[in-house]
Amino acid sequence: MTFIFKNRQDAGIQLSQKLVSYKNSQVIVLALPRGGVVVGYEIAKMLRVSIYPIIVRKIGMPSNPEFAIGGVGEDGTVYLDENTINTYGVAKNQIEKIIQKERTEIQRRVWLYRKNTPLPPLRDKTVLLIDDGSATGISMRTALEVVINQKPEGVICVSPVCSSDSIRLLKPLAKEIICLLTLYDLRSISSYYFDFSQTTDEEVVSLLHKKTLSVPTR
Repeated sequence: MTFIFKNRQDAGIQLSQKLVSYKNSQVIVLALPRGGVVVGYEIAKMLRVSIYPIIVRKIGMPSNPEFAIGGVGEDGTVYLDENTINTYGVAKNQIEKIIQKERTEIQRRVWLYRKNTPLPPLRDKTVLLIDDGSATGISMRTALEVVINQKPEGVICVSPVCSSDSIRLLKPLAKEIICLLTLYDLRSISSYYFDFSQTTDEEVVSLLHKKTLSVPTR
């Protein structure tokens, strides 16, 4: 197995080379915690703009929480994979229980990462939406819908590694998708990183408070 990325920092640096054209432009960098913030930090540093966390949580299958059947966003947006839900016969009341649980975690993260402050104004802005990988595309699609609700000029989805299924899911709403490695059968994002250790809340908070990213978006 040949690893494509040493770690999330390396992935962010590699991605930043694809985004040089946005340097000195009025872009807003939004990243999905936790790992997406590590990738996004390197991109925001290169662009000399601030980075903001956008909080979404996946809705997992009741019998297998790691298997996403939807997502919920910090603004209340809910995205559901209706085909999978119908195929497995997941009851609506089960989904609602999971949504309520995830909304509690969203509130915790908004307080921890942004001290309950709202996202910056996105209307008529170009947004770079960043994660550390997109296997199903559900988390990114949920975040994309949250951003679209604020009527930006366009949203560019950015990720080191993506499945072809996730590309298809994001394409209808995204202005552009930038992905360094797209795979037909992406089973594990971690397989393409030498180090894909879990990012902690403390690491996220530390990166978000780095003074090098204090340049305001004009």
